[in-house]
Amino acid sequence: MKQKDEDRFWSYVDKTGDCWVWTGALCDGYGQFWMDGHNNRANRVSFAMANGSIPEGLQVCHACDNRACVRPDHLWLGTAKDNMADMHRKGRRDLRGEKSTRGQLKDAQVLEIRRRYRPRGHPDGSNGTALATEFGVSLTCLVGYARSKSYKHLPSRREMGLD
Repeated sequence: MKQKDEDRFWSYVDKTGDCWVWTGALCDGYGQFWMDGHNNRANRVSFAMANGSIPEGLQVCHACDNRACVRPDHLWLGTAKDNMADMHRKGRRDLRGEKSTRGQLKDAQVLEIRRRYRPRGHPDGSNGTALATEFGVSLTCLVGYARSKSYKHLPSRREMGLD
């Protein structure tokens, strides 16, 4: 990682508490860091800076259960199965959307995004950047909401009769 990218990364981190909290763009509660031409999860970038590359197929998990935390000693590597076992061991529930303590938006906001989003190539043109700014999320996250990659319990654009 280039020093300028590393400096830029840490400029988005609040180290005043036990968790080092990402203050930049979030998607589903996870920090988003633009580098090498695409968004990267901030916890993965932090882990890689501290420990080296992340083996294929492994997740960077949070010992603190704070998705916005990027403190390297709060992060550990595990499989999806390891992460789910950790969730069950700690008694966390699979709450979806606005019922989740980590949900960024209210269900009604996600439905509004789905209603108003126009993908590239649509006759009305792409309005994703403006919507992302309006709702305070990254463009990557906004497209995920619009395409039902998260908040899957809500009706999709197709189910709403929009596609």
